[in-house]
Amino acid sequence: MLVSEYNRLDSDASFGSGSGRYYDVDTQSSFDFDHATGKASAVQSHVQESRHEDLMYVISGSAIVG
Repeated sequence: MLVSEYNRLDSDASFGSGSGRYYDVDTQSSFDFDHATGKASAVQSHVQESRHEDLMYVISGSAIVG
């Protein structure tokens, strides 16, 4: 799982500010990530509603189910 500004959910905060909430396409979950420690926490199920959902799966290498 790559943590980057492109899968950040709280996009109003600056990337690399120490922590933030991110989305994992493969597991359809969101999580807090602390850049200082490199650890994820507070994992929650998260349905990403986007008109680009199919594209996100293709880019991530996941199979599209449905």
